[in-house]
Amino acid sequence: MTNKRSTIVGICLTILFFSLVFTGPASASSGAKPLLDDEVVFFGTYTLESGKTLNGNLVVFGGVVSLEVDSTVRGDVVIFGGNVTADGEITKNLVAIGGVVSLSGTAVVHGDLLAPATVVQRDEGAVIFGQIITENIPPVSYTHLRAHETVL
Repeated sequence: MTNKRSTIVGICLTILFFSLVFTGPASASSGAKPLLDDEVVFFGTYTLESGKTLNGNLVVFGGVVSLEVDSTVRGDVVIFGGNVTADGEITKNLVAIGGVVSLSGTAVVHGDLLAPATVVQRDEGAVIFGQIITENIPPVSYTHLRAHETVL
């Protein structure tokens, strides 16, 4: 179980790194074509409208996310200290660290829900195909290191 958690945290950090490098616009409400890249939002709101698809990952810092009915995120959704209301589909993982996750009866998450220190509200009918991990992830212990060793 610890290896699974480490893998999920590693995936989240990788997504965060690449999302910061490849930043796109912060709104899906304009234009008729599907979005083609990852989205990063800092302290703002993001709405993926009904019928729209985000072909990439969504990373939000201290913001509010709304995934409307019949919307699809073809990637991971990662939220740090924000709120997400999901009525649509997420094809990979939903990661929320702090804040509130609301999954309506039409929400579908094909991967895991990782939500430590997060309030999770899940309506009847919401589907999560992967694992649901909501407890706090234990800190990494470095007690096995000798006094002269350092951690990078």
